[in-house]
Amino acid sequence: MITNPAGPGTNELPPARSYSRVSWRTLILVALIIAFLPIPVALLQLMPTFRVQAQFLMFVAPLVCIFILAYMVSVRDSLARAVAADILHPSPHHHWYHRAGLRRSLRRRLSNLRRPLFSLLPALLFLTALWCALQYTATLSDSVDLATRTWAARVSPDEEVGLAHRGTSARPDDSSAAEEPPETRSTATTAQPSRSQLPPTREFVLRNATISDIPSFLGLSALYVGVFVSALLAMVLLALKEYARDALRLTEEDLVLRKTHDSDT
Repeated sequence: MITNPAGPGTNELPPARSYSRVSWRTLILVALIIAFLPIPVALLQLMPTFRVQAQFLMFVAPLVCIFILAYMVSVRDSLARAVAADILHPSPHHHWYHRAGLRRSLRRRLSNLRRPLFSLLPALLFLTALWCALQYTATLSDSVDLATRTWAARVSPDEEVGLAHRGTSARPDDSSAAEEPPETRSTATTAQPSRSQLPPTREFVLRNATISDIPSFLGLSALYVGVFVSALLAMVLLALKEYARDALRLTEEDLVLRKTHDSDT
């Protein structure tokens, strides 16, 4: 036997629920976490960076994300009206035997374009964040290779003269060289180069390069910040959509019935 949840002797259904308020507050919290995410990412080296650039991005990236988040929250009413324009101003139903005017036809076409655009925009922003991450990794690899070659080729004339003087002073004269056994002379000719003469490694360049030594410094910074900004914008757009539904007091039943009505028409 099925009992009525609203109580015995009544035919009323229980009140419809709305999860929009919880959803948009949760999404804003996630967006706030994304805004501060560059700090632990730079500290833990989750994304490879030059050390001097990591110190720069640890300050700039959260600052940009927080500013964007604060600005979008401050103008959330205007953005929510744009996101929920199809709910606030639905397109009038068009009958086939009525000839629609030019203004009404343009309005219907804009409404038909706006709805899929705002539905796909968060997904496109997430893909943009992924593209920025992949492009940053490739650009960083090229930048490190170029910085390594530049660092290896950077030998001052004083260092060359000093090496020559040290080699001349340590060189024995002909009489002493003649007295040396062949084993000693062969060992001297096959001596290993010093540590300062070895080419710099990737880790050495990442740790010791300065801002002037980093190729594509601005491009790398823009791609790094773009990863977090794109993800932040996607979360804020999702939150604004839930905020508009909460402001309009739309329940889950209203949303489902509207979708059914749209699909039937």
